[in-house]
Amino acid sequence: MKGAVSSFRAALRFSPQFSESYSNLAIALVDEGYDGGDEAKEQAVGLLRKALGIDSDNEAARETLGELQGSSSACTSEELVFTITGAERGDQQLESSKRRQIAKKFKECGVISVRGALKSAFLKDLKDAQEKSFRDFKKTLARTTDAEERSKGRYEVKTPLAPPFVSRDLLENFAIKGLADEFLQTPRAEIDTLSSVTSLPRTPAQHWHRDAGFLFPGNEAELPPHGVVIFMPLIDVGMKNGPTEFLTKSHIPCRKSREQELKLPDLDVHGNPSGGVWTVDECPWATERFVATGKAGDAIMFDLRILHRGGKNVMDQERPMMYITYVNEWWVDAVNFNTKQTAGFDKYHTSLRKAVARLDSLEYTATLERLLEEKGVNTKALQSGYDFNKHDIGTKATAEKKW
Repeated sequence: MKGAVSSFRAALRFSPQFSESYSNLAIALVDEGYDGGDEAKEQAVGLLRKALGIDSDNEAARETLGELQGSSSACTSEELVFTITGAERGDQQLESSKRRQIAKKFKECGVISVRGALKSAFLKDLKDAQEKSFRDFKKTLARTTDAEERSKGRYEVKTPLAPPFVSRDLLENFAIKGLADEFLQTPRAEIDTLSSVTSLPRTPAQHWHRDAGFLFPGNEAELPPHGVVIFMPLIDVGMKNGPTEFLTKSHIPCRKSREQELKLPDLDVHGNPSGGVWTVDECPWATERFVATGKAGDAIMFDLRILHRGGKNVMDQERPMMYITYVNEWWVDAVNFNTKQTAGFDKYHTSLRKAVARLDSLEYTATLERLLEEKGVNTKALQSGYDFNKHDIGTKATAEKKW
């Protein structure tokens, strides 16, 4: 069979435009029995995805890819939970083999958990600030462009753009930010959302959902994530106060025709099936559930596309978590929060609103500036000095900031 692998490698060099060139080599590698171990298997998966990207009707590639994805290691707590050591915290970097293992598991399963991501002293400051922010919001519980009720009794509220929320301890945490950059395959990630999600006492379980969908639904050529979400519980989270549940591997796309009906029963406080059952249509490899219990200060990192939900909180206390989304700079969240729009936006024909929403949001800011200037406010003094270009923002520091 090694001769077949060599032959198909040569064919690929001569015919890189054909889907079969990639799938034939991948299948030969599979038949060879992974003599190269995980590296050969990952190479076969990459070739099959390339084949499907050229021709989505390549049945041989689709079937073999499904077999490989189904045969990958289990996405259990033992596989997905990693702990930061004292040495790693002292060095401010993860050990290289652990980092590679985390990246591998995230790619396979779509979620990982990092134990002890935040230092205890900083965690206390963060929790105190979040409590104040949410206490102010609870006076009205109003739905605004900065707050949403995600499900009954579960509120997401954007945090103030000030310490400790905007701080290097949180946003440049050596484990969290470093892994987010690796998962997104870019050093230019931006924060799309900085908020907290609080589940009120006696809150029912949430519906299963994705925070954002696939870029190209139905296309089986898997792409890196366009966003990575980080949940950080501010109190210990067990089965009684609403841990987040994930359907592992559901971030990996398939054609609609390949989806299968999957029943997801609700869980009791012991993790056993109890009560209702949710029915979803998912790809055949998405069958395992990961329940992310943990300690205050842990970081649960997941692919923006993975199916998940918040569990029920049967306790008499709130369950607060920080929520951060790192995204590729070219992606904009058009789903989770409304943007501020002008009063004139409501007068546009409904068919135009989607097309002009970004322009109208900019006009809202420009209108406020004009009104302030009419009242004698120097709006230039409220703005950045713009000592940067958009393409190199963050790469050249002009002054050290204490945050």
